[in-house]
Amino acid sequence: MKIGFIEKKLNVIYKNFKLLRVLDMEGVRVVSLPDTIGSLIQLRYLGLRKTNLEEELPLSMGNLQNLQTLDLRYSCFLKRIPNVIWKMVHLRHLLLYTPFDSPESGHLRMDTLCNLQSLPYIETGNWINNGGLANMTSLRQLGIDGLSRQQVTSVISMMERLQDIQSLSLSLTEQEMFPILTGLSYCEHLQKLWLGSHQNVGWPETQFG
Repeated sequence: MKIGFIEKKLNVIYKNFKLLRVLDMEGVRVVSLPDTIGSLIQLRYLGLRKTNLEEELPLSMGNLQNLQTLDLRYSCFLKRIPNVIWKMVHLRHLLLYTPFDSPESGHLRMDTLCNLQSLPYIETGNWINNGGLANMTSLRQLGIDGLSRQQVTSVISMMERLQDIQSLSLSLTEQEMFPILTGLSYCEHLQKLWLGSHQNVGWPETQFG
């Protein structure tokens, strides 16, 4: 009842504050977002860190085309992100990482996100070779989980286009070995490099704040 009460109160925000630019709900025990969240088209920052969100975000999130930061970290019950992120062409920071669980993200289309600067954690997927990664020429921070050796080779081959990258984390699937990494020589601004696998202790949590 308490959670439902909170969601009812939040509906006032979704329906009445159309000019809202920042909405930070960190720690609020909300389990779902209504479709009306998509009416906040002026939003630049949406913070959903440490919420109780479950299942899937509403498709109306695709209306938030002015969004610059989407923070879903530590939303441990969220299962999936709808494939609408590509509509957020001004997105700069997409924060999905949690040390416990992460929403399904490998299916996302990403080829329009040329302004993205921070993508500290995402699952491997077709987005890598479908123009998603190659078009992220503004990236400073990138982390990809569950890569095969061949996919690592593809990622490394695109580093010539991602010359501003400062932090790079690549995680292989089990029983795989990293290929030659000479392509990283293009990354003259690289400051942090983490190479691991599912056999390691875990994802480098500290670098994501």
